[in-house]
Amino acid sequence: MEPTSYNSCYSEQGLTFSKYVHSINDYPDNYFDLVLVDGRARPPCIKQACSKVKPGKYILLDNSDRDRYQLAIRELLLGWKRVIYEEPTLCLPWFTQTSVWQKKV
Repeated sequence: MEPTSYNSCYSEQGLTFSKYVHSINDYPDNYFDLVLVDGRARPPCIKQACSKVKPGKYILLDNSDRDRYQLAIRELLLGWKRVIYEEPTLCLPWFTQTSVWQKKV
């Protein structure tokens, strides 16, 4: 299970995702129009992405309805405008959410 804290990097079976999480730091702040967050270590990826998105631009989070992402969403994306999309989940009998947040200008 992924951590609920966005201050730690997810690890699994002796593997760490720290390099994955921090790879966005190779770019300057306010660089990206859109950052897509999916895969492992989503909460710390959100944390790293916030300063890298240009004002008025976007972070997209897949499966944003999952409980383990809510702390990061509440604390890191506070004040960002959010749009929620509901869609079917491949190979599962239920819907999930993908959310897009727009950074304040």
